[in-house]
Amino acid sequence: MTSIPLILPALGDDASTSGEIISLSEAGSSLRRGDIYLEVETDKVVVEVPAESDGIISRLSVDVGDTVAGGDEIGEITLGSTEETDKASPKPDDSEAPQATEGTQHSIKADVAHPVNNAATDTAETPTTAAGPAARRQARKLGINIEDVKGTGTRGRVTKEDIIEYAKYIITAKNSGSNPGAAARELPDISQFGHVSREKLSGIAKATSRNMQFAWSEIPHAWVQEEIDITELEQLRKQVKAQTREPIPLTITAILCKVMALALKNYPHFNAVLDRNHEELILRDYINIGVAVDTPRGLVVPGIRNVNEMNAIQIGHELKNLSEKAKASKLAEKDFQGTGFTISNLGGVGVSGMFPVVNWPEVAILGVSSSREQCRLSDGQVENRLMMPLTLGFDHRVINGADAARFLGFVKRIIEQPATLLIET
Repeated sequence: MTSIPLILPALGDDASTSGEIISLSEAGSSLRRGDIYLEVETDKVVVEVPAESDGIISRLSVDVGDTVAGGDEIGEITLGSTEETDKASPKPDDSEAPQATEGTQHSIKADVAHPVNNAATDTAETPTTAAGPAARRQARKLGINIEDVKGTGTRGRVTKEDIIEYAKYIITAKNSGSNPGAAARELPDISQFGHVSREKLSGIAKATSRNMQFAWSEIPHAWVQEEIDITELEQLRKQVKAQTREPIPLTITAILCKVMALALKNYPHFNAVLDRNHEELILRDYINIGVAVDTPRGLVVPGIRNVNEMNAIQIGHELKNLSEKAKASKLAEKDFQGTGFTISNLGGVGVSGMFPVVNWPEVAILGVSSSREQCRLSDGQVENRLMMPLTLGFDHRVINGADAARFLGFVKRIIEQPATLLIET
């Protein structure tokens, strides 16, 4: 019978995208073309990998928890119908299976601190830091000593992504004048005070941790806040929903996306990117808005493209679709790309205020808190009004406080006079 390697396809639009194996069929498993035999969690999505041919998995070179990237060899499949391969394939013999040893749990040490010729470094070395070939190639390419990098993979294994993030950290630290070689502070031994347990971070949680740390250290944050009267808007929203024959996903978040599109059109610096190397602003002519979605695996921020060309109802349908895909881990890499502004709505969990972190390389983010009825004086009369707190977070290098106040004032005027908002495109 013919056997061929199982090669992992690209996990995203970027061929270098890596992820952690969270599900894997066992050696000896029968597969039909299209059967899902592998699931890999990247920093954004869970990628399901289908079999490209009928056959039986005759060998595996990876395990659950390993970090892999597109082009990696997963194992080997014996081709043919499952009936044919069942007869031809030998049963796995545990006595012949390679056993993990102290040596095999560690990879070869990369001893370079500067880029060198690969041929000069592919010799036997003392096993030290655990890392795969892709991570070591990336370290050599960037001139990084792999022993300086803290691994986030299984058993502390250094991944290619760890190398790239470490390189970004060095550049950022150098630009900010801090010491890029400073090691992370050692944790105290908290187990001496009682029982503790460890919980492994998901790929999404790891990415969120890295991105938030980078954004917080890179961007000088500032915030302005405002309470918006959404009484009329909420009445109009309910009226529109009641008049439709079929349910429509016309949510406050969908309406806010439309409002932000109008605001970004009038205040283009809020839809920009700061190019520090050339000391320039890059202004986007398109308006794509990211919306934070809470999922069982962590927070993700898929984007809606060309929001300015849609009405609130169309945005609502797109939001519903993205939210369902996010919670089912079905989002594609392209669903996260190209956003210029983010909305994070925590109103559903009842918070009264928030200070959101800007999603770099964006320069602004809108935080939405829970709406509450409040007594307000209107034309000499005390009325109950539905008030929604908004917080605008922004990069103070690009946006000053007065411009932020004007932006939020524009948003307030649009929301509090919503008559034409739902039909404007």
